[in-house]
Amino acid sequence: MRNRGERKCFTFPKVIYLLFGSVLLLFIMNGCSAPEDDLIVRQTVVAPILPEYLWKEFEQIDDGNEQIDYLLNKGKALYENEPLIALTLVEHAEFLSAQQGNNLLLAESLYWKALAMKENDPENMELQRALADIKISVDIFEEEEQQLKLARALNLQADIHYSLWEEQIGMGISDLAYDALLKVTKEGDSLCEDWGNYNRVRGILNNAQEIPDSAAIYYDRAYQAYLECKDVKKQAVILENLAYYHSGNYELADSLIGAAISLLELNNHQTALKKAQLVHANILSWRFRYDGLLKWYDQSMLIMQSLLKDSLPIVTEVYYALGVLHHNCTFSDREMVQKHYDSLAYYYGLAIDFSVKERNTEYLHKVEESIARICDDIGPDRCLPLLTKSSEASQEIYHLTRMSFRESADKREEFKESVEREKRYRSRTGYLSVVGFLIALFYYLYQRSLREKLENKLEALRAQMNPHFISNCLNAIDLLVNKGDTEQASNYIIDFSRLNRLVLTNSKKKRISLAKEVETLSYYLRMEKLRMRENLNYHIEIDSTLDQESISIAPMLLQPFIENSIVHGIQNKQSPGNIWVLINRLNAKQLEIRIKDDGVGMKRAKEIKSKKFLEQERTSWGMDITHERLKGIKSEKGASIRTVDLYDKDGAASGTEVIIHYPIIYLKTNVNE
Repeated sequence: MRNRGERKCFTFPKVIYLLFGSVLLLFIMNGCSAPEDDLIVRQTVVAPILPEYLWKEFEQIDDGNEQIDYLLNKGKALYENEPLIALTLVEHAEFLSAQQGNNLLLAESLYWKALAMKENDPENMELQRALADIKISVDIFEEEEQQLKLARALNLQADIHYSLWEEQIGMGISDLAYDALLKVTKEGDSLCEDWGNYNRVRGILNNAQEIPDSAAIYYDRAYQAYLECKDVKKQAVILENLAYYHSGNYELADSLIGAAISLLELNNHQTALKKAQLVHANILSWRFRYDGLLKWYDQSMLIMQSLLKDSLPIVTEVYYALGVLHHNCTFSDREMVQKHYDSLAYYYGLAIDFSVKERNTEYLHKVEESIARICDDIGPDRCLPLLTKSSEASQEIYHLTRMSFRESADKREEFKESVEREKRYRSRTGYLSVVGFLIALFYYLYQRSLREKLENKLEALRAQMNPHFISNCLNAIDLLVNKGDTEQASNYIIDFSRLNRLVLTNSKKKRISLAKEVETLSYYLRMEKLRMRENLNYHIEIDSTLDQESISIAPMLLQPFIENSIVHGIQNKQSPGNIWVLINRLNAKQLEIRIKDDGVGMKRAKEIKSKKFLEQERTSWGMDITHERLKGIKSEKGASIRTVDLYDKDGAASGTEVIIHYPIIYLKTNVNE
């Protein structure tokens, strides 16, 4: 019976596995899933802002003053790298100090609170709060005659005035800090860090005031003080400040920033190192703005691109710097101004996105200020969306981080409860996952067993040729010999030998190259052409973009379809027939193979066959095996087979076409050897 369509075949064990697996899946999804409330909690509750180890240590302290000392000490340790956590800790220290009426601890708490806010560099409103806090701290330290703490508080106040663009007021406060430091009598330990901090702040104030040469003098004094304290990171900061100060002297500035980078590399301060490299990129960007030389742009871009490859938390700063670099391009490349505005808007947008991830309010506000300054230049279409996005990011960071100690405690309890619910959910579904895995494993083993049986059938098929075909070939060759055409007979004997060798060789392999399969088909069709002569014509067309040597295919996969076309379609036709084999790339993952004939069609072939009793001996066993093979591949790789009856314009049968979609699988090395 002529049948090229895909056979539907479900064995009983397979049906049982599928039904059981489906029931289990529904049971897991519906009956044993986490309660709806649990899912909501797991999606919305996040870990509290304060690390768990801080809570555990804090909860072990009973004495109120010791609790304050603990919060202050942790705040001091964290303010550089985790200013938001430090801020939460010292704010609670402030609350406890005021509650207990301990003015010195209150002043200390306010000092570190102001320092954390200054380090985080929030909006002016936050800086005004920091300024108000530090003024209270100064008053208390002065009243309690705490000269060293007074000097530190005054120096911080001067630094905050600088951040508020109030350099002149800052200069006056810096003078008071100097006087306070002179009155300090500290036995034993050096005051190098305090003098270093004073000179650093004085240097940036003098630089802002543009007082000739004085900034460099203070920076140098600060560097010497930090050198005495062996504070490598602050030494590097001073070298960076000096590089900015001497930015007009390219050779000196590069030498200074190079020294800062080398110092940090030598001492393995990775985050500070990356920030120093970004300072270098910013200096190069500044040079590009003022002299327009592309080499500064290229060097700056190269540094920033290398920084983006690292996982250190300075991505916000790098994207901000890239935005600034493209802003600088607008001054030197006037013809491409709008393009550079597009680029800076893109990079500022990325800086806003990463500011939320990194909780980086400092550079978020820098981005906001930069956008506001050039809003008229870039136009409302770019400006307003960025400002809106920045405002939303500020609110999100504030929501995520500006949480009181007590609010954080409440969040912690919610988080702990959600973790417990999560554990219960996991234990409830864990054993079901094991059961599901076992079912999947058994099903996989069953399917593999079927595939192995199928491969054995195919191997048996590939190991032998159809005896009728062999007999026909030998008869055709014998006819040539009897006619005296020995040269042509010799050629066909060679082709027949090659075909048999290919079939026997390929039968030992599960996959061969597409080129080998096409070669085998070519020899097969040539032998059939010898037998049928002018009654058979064939055409093989291969997509030129296909690498036939690299793409693999199951051996003898197509031959049964071609044999079916010849035996049932072409041989039953009264006139010469044609077979077309077309192999094309359907997409990046699949081949489309079309085997088309202009024979009598499936319906007529079935009628003819029913009248030929002897024809039952020629039932195409290869066709059944090929269908089974394709069906097995389809379950894993997405192969498919479809048979189409062809009709002419008058509605008469004009042939059959088999359309096979077959996965593109590339050969491993030496598969065909």
